[in-house]
Amino acid sequence: MGALLDGNKYVHVLLLGAQDVGKTKFLYEGLLQNKYKDPPYKPTEGYNMECMKYEQTTYALWDLAASPEFMTLWHVFYQFIPFKVTIFVVRVIKGTKAQRSKHFDSMGQSRQLLHRLMTLEVFQTKPLLLLVNIEKDQSSQQGDKQEALNEAKACLNWDDIKVRDKQAIVLDVNAYLDHEQVLMAMDKMYKKAEEEDSNKKE
Repeated sequence: MGALLDGNKYVHVLLLGAQDVGKTKFLYEGLLQNKYKDPPYKPTEGYNMECMKYEQTTYALWDLAASPEFMTLWHVFYQFIPFKVTIFVVRVIKGTKAQRSKHFDSMGQSRQLLHRLMTLEVFQTKPLLLLVNIEKDQSSQQGDKQEALNEAKACLNWDDIKVRDKQAIVLDVNAYLDHEQVLMAMDKMYKKAEEEDSNKKE
């Protein structure tokens, strides 16, 4: 574990979000293309950690369970893992009145969690990438994606989040190009922050 936490060999990324928003599915089905784990994905117990290489950089992605019991241990991860980027996942749900009620409950939990985390200096000094996970039965047309993005930002009070750098992306977990967009954004945000830090030291 000590070698894994070496920030010179791996770029660590925390994958956070409330329960049942699709973090594990995004990691395994999206980024890793079911390389290590096959669906259906069970609720994460504890954490998942997988490494992947992108643009000559090896990323270590930490998917932390959001059960009430395990969330009491989150501070251990963000205090001791030298993470460089935070990915926060939320889910936008369309459909019946009952489904929409579930959506607003989930968004309320996500908003509280996101704002609580982003008041901490350890997160404020890192880039934040928001992934808006849309349900697979929704249309993936650009207009619908923009609507989902706008709704998520409004529900989360996104403009009130003050961090070093932030970006929001709509994710269709079944669309390969969406995952490529996420990787590009994550890589770009990390390298931009590293360049800024390097310039400050000169």
